[in-house]
Amino acid sequence: MLTRVIIKNFRSLHDIMLTFETASTVIVGENDSGKSAIFHAILAATGKREVDVNDFTVTPDDSKEYIFISLKFSDFTLDAHFSRGSNDNVDTKRVIRYSNDFVNNIAIYLDSDEYISLGNAEKKFFLRENIKLLGGKAGGNASLSTLHDKLKELIAEYLSTPQDIEISNAPVDIVYLDGRSFHDITNFIFQMALQERLSDVWYIDTEQGNLSDLIQDNVDKLIAEAKSKILDTGVVEKIAMYLPNVNDIELDAKLPSLPRINPLLSVLFVDASGSKIDIDKMGDGTKRRVTLALLEANATIASERERVYIFDEPDTHLHAKAQLQLLNILYQFTESGAQVLLSTHSPFIINATKPQQIYLLKKKDNHSIVSKLTSASASASLMSVLGVANVDILFSRVFLLVEGQTEEIFIHILFDKLCGTSIQSRFIRVMRRPGNTDIPRFAEILSDIVRPEIIYILTDNDASAELENLINALSIPSENVFFIGTNEFEDAFSDEVIYNSWKQYLESRQLPVPSSWTIESISEIRSQATSSGQKFSKLLRTLNAGGAAKLTKPSLAQALAEYCTPEDLPIVLKQLIINTLCEG
Repeated sequence: MLTRVIIKNFRSLHDIMLTFETASTVIVGENDSGKSAIFHAILAATGKREVDVNDFTVTPDDSKEYIFISLKFSDFTLDAHFSRGSNDNVDTKRVIRYSNDFVNNIAIYLDSDEYISLGNAEKKFFLRENIKLLGGKAGGNASLSTLHDKLKELIAEYLSTPQDIEISNAPVDIVYLDGRSFHDITNFIFQMALQERLSDVWYIDTEQGNLSDLIQDNVDKLIAEAKSKILDTGVVEKIAMYLPNVNDIELDAKLPSLPRINPLLSVLFVDASGSKIDIDKMGDGTKRRVTLALLEANATIASERERVYIFDEPDTHLHAKAQLQLLNILYQFTESGAQVLLSTHSPFIINATKPQQIYLLKKKDNHSIVSKLTSASASASLMSVLGVANVDILFSRVFLLVEGQTEEIFIHILFDKLCGTSIQSRFIRVMRRPGNTDIPRFAEILSDIVRPEIIYILTDNDASAELENLINALSIPSENVFFIGTNEFEDAFSDEVIYNSWKQYLESRQLPVPSSWTIESISEIRSQATSSGQKFSKLLRTLNAGGAAKLTKPSLAQALAEYCTPEDLPIVLKQLIINTLCEG
């Protein structure tokens, strides 16, 4: 897994660092803010993309003479150095430092039954590749035993004295797809299904026949395996939803003329009679839906090596629901062990992603500034910055109107925990209901675009006449109105649940629990609130006086959502969240 990226002097990326703590990360920002530059820098560092003089940062004072890109993976750190040479050439140096575990695993594989079962050509290829990884050189005519001894020697040397090793390409698979790739289905299949296995083409024992014939035989085997894997996923049935006559997918590849190395791939969609279906004459929308079906199929195929998928604005021209389908497919990649980096402008994808997984890029004076989101409110601010705030209202299938920030925070966190996905990804819009003076205008706007039966309300039992006005104005069915608590949201939870949730909230942040915070004292506060008419939540704060963390309605809502179990929930919330929203 790629865990950290440092980039210096690459285009508008003067000096930035990004850390990746989860398998999926979303990068957002306005056009030309540096999103694609981050991805291109990663490709350049791994040898998947060339650097030219136009990639060097230019400032009002001068232009930089070097580019530095550092990628930290789970098993190694790769540092790429680029400097201006003569005649607009770029001098390149990549050095890698492996973890001892990575090198040990090579040694373990050498003694494994899997390695022993390989053919001589496959063994030689494995030995040569790993000799190169560890900085050695393998003679073209070296015997199998010579290569084996050489690799063993390099492993022992590295484990004894770890060192920087100069390489040309990193031992990681990077699959890069931008918006244009989703139109080019042939290239898409090549990137997704074939690129990882291309090295297998060169498993050759020259004693077995003509070199070009042997390579073509390997290409044919690779194509047959790729097709079998693709068809086994049921992809034809998925594609048939958009191309009703499709019955099969034909793949073919031929060796190219030098200096090109990669085989030339052709892809045909055919009907039951064997006739070609001309995908090129289909609209871009159909091509993208076919690509989504292929992408979903590929997500179910486990990769043999560590893989990073980079998707640069793949949502362009996709309908809202197709955008969320895309996001769900990308999550399938992470579940199979891959890592996904995604750039987007989509409000639907942003809304459906946890804020902690989002980086925001801004550009000032040709200088990209990167920051990480930390909360749902930061996501809302981001939508405003991008000019797409509230766009998702038109596509929401359910509206939930709540009293205030407390309920809003609680619902978002709890839904994610209980339903396994964000509430936005289910096209459920949580909104705070308006004050009395705003009800007529709010009802007029909402009723123009929303049917009454998809509007739900969660409210306190002490709701005033303004709630009745809102229900009447929107013609909301009575069964869609959920009342909670006696006087406010917090008093719906038992003393034990409130006590345990706040206690765990503090302990998880390594903060002390005030001695006054007990179940007995919470019970007394509840009785006091009932008899005096005071707010229960306000009196609760007195039990946390002097605590290291301030107890507020929002922080208590967060604690309750994070630590209460489904059994702890008031019946009303079970009915609303689990039975109605999760299963709806």
